[in-house]
Amino acid sequence: MISEYKNEDLSILKWVQGLFLDAPFIKVIDAFPIEDLTLPTVSVEMVQTAGEIIEMGNRETRKTRIYTIDVFAKDRNTRDEYAYRILDALHNSIPVYDFNISFDTPSITNYFEVSEFRIRHLYPDTNSEFLYYRSNIVIGVKLIRR
Repeated sequence: MISEYKNEDLSILKWVQGLFLDAPFIKVIDAFPIEDLTLPTVSVEMVQTAGEIIEMGNRETRKTRIYTIDVFAKDRNTRDEYAYRILDALHNSIPVYDFNISFDTPSITNYFEVSEFRIRHLYPDTNSEFLYYRSNIVIGVKLIRR
């Protein structure tokens, strides 16, 4: 049984993968790459979850999650193109799926609304043997129950 939190993480990953369906050479991975970075790569990582009690005596919470999406590319223009594709998609809600039913055709159970975002471009470490450009996109999302 996949937990509600893991379903949400997988939903964000599926959403990012969907943004790059037209470019199968872009590797979209679940977690920040530690070794063997292949360019171009987009990584997705959940970094924080917070819940706010809606009413006393009720277990219902208003959940906020923060994800970081990192774009790794060989040059600045490619990095910007992929990062801005993600930013443009933030205007729409993000479906949350139930992967307990099926990984191929999961049903939509809820939605994430983007409540905040920020982007930061990071430049190559010139002391490194392997040079790449990176964008770090942080998104805050609120769970909207159907």
